[in-house]
Amino acid sequence: MKPNLFLIALFTGVACVLGAHAQLSYDNSDSPGAVGAYQTPDDLGGTSSPNSLTAVANGVYVSMAQQVNLYALPHSTNLPPTCTFATNFSKGMAVDTVGRLWVTNTGSRQVTTYRKGTCHRTKLTLNEPNGVPFDVAISRNGTVYVADIVDSAGNHGVVSVYKKGTTTPSSTLTDEKMTTARAIAVDRSGNVFVSCVRERRNACIIEFANGQMPGKYLDVQVGIAAGLEIDTQQNLLVDDPGAREIKSFAPPYQGVRTTAFPLRGSSDFGKLDAANKNFYASNFSQGRVDVFSYPSGAYEYSITNGLVQPNAVIGIAVDPASK
Repeated sequence: MKPNLFLIALFTGVACVLGAHAQLSYDNSDSPGAVGAYQTPDDLGGTSSPNSLTAVANGVYVSMAQQVNLYALPHSTNLPPTCTFATNFSKGMAVDTVGRLWVTNTGSRQVTTYRKGTCHRTKLTLNEPNGVPFDVAISRNGTVYVADIVDSAGNHGVVSVYKKGTTTPSSTLTDEKMTTARAIAVDRSGNVFVSCVRERRNACIIEFANGQMPGKYLDVQVGIAAGLEIDTQQNLLVDDPGAREIKSFAPPYQGVRTTAFPLRGSSDFGKLDAANKNFYASNFSQGRVDVFSYPSGAYEYSITNGLVQPNAVIGIAVDPASK
């Protein structure tokens, strides 16, 4: 069997971050108006230039390992980012129902949060005790699910479950055959989906019904399972960076994909906007974000301005997010 070069690169990256535990250097105040559209001067500390005093109503966040850029939408003219902020090897990101951004930092093993439509960090931080955070998802009721690519022992993928408003996990989701957890998504019913690598297999997707153990492996055909997204019709979208394709599976998520559309490069994560009109895909093979019409998959344009690290465009989050 030929070695999977994508997975080799993935595990090499994980090995590098397992030993990194540096704390991020700033932590801004978080007032009761944390999701408001305007930031006071006290909120500006730790935010890199350019700064914006007015929140972006519609935006896409793009992670590049040590930096996240925020772009105002629509963005077909490829303008510079509205603002940026530093991260510690950021990967997957998510926007919750009130517009707060959640960012995984594999280097510091933290999940950091930012005010809606801004680059201003809040005090709400999850110090992940169970492993290396690689992606995050938030349910409608505010439960936060952090997908750790490997646990603290480096043996299995695990999901830490944080009840709304807490900073300590109340439980975990895992499976003894799940060697790594990649990405995570939650549907409107509270079912949790995790893309993963299964023992003696290349790829898997496991569902934890109602966010509870035990999990059930889905019988879906994918080459490499990376980023996950769920559209308003509850179709499960799977980012396959090996095939350079977005595969869509309709409930009950079995067998071959229902539909698919090709990407313009290898992608780790992709997200829909709230209207489900556009799909934003990271393109780490060409260092940009590609935007597609949804559900047709027709290519529309790319975002390149300010993406200065080739092959490092990884995470995507859209505000407001798909419901």
